[in-house]
Amino acid sequence: RSEEAIAAYDDVVARFGTAPEAVLREQAAKALVNKGVTLGELKRSEEAIAAYDDVVARFGTAPEAVLREWVALALFNKGVRLGELKRGSDCGL
Repeated sequence: RSEEAIAAYDDVVARFGTAPEAVLREQAAKALVNKGVTLGELKRSEEAIAAYDDVVARFGTAPEAVLREWVALALFNKGVRLGELKRGSDCGL
């Protein structure tokens, strides 16, 4: 039921990705990371990388530590995916 999970993650992001409350934005960041993981499990690496990039784009400059933690995890997971694709030099780090 991975496709349903991905749709649910997209719904969370659409509803709460720009919420003023950090706790709601955290759930959006978490949903994007989980979407990336799910896409990776489905061998849809390019889409997974795009989900991780979305986390960084949306929350990369957030002042809240909890959001920065999700950004760090997204960057780590992106690095893993790029390594699996033999594109380690594309990590942007």
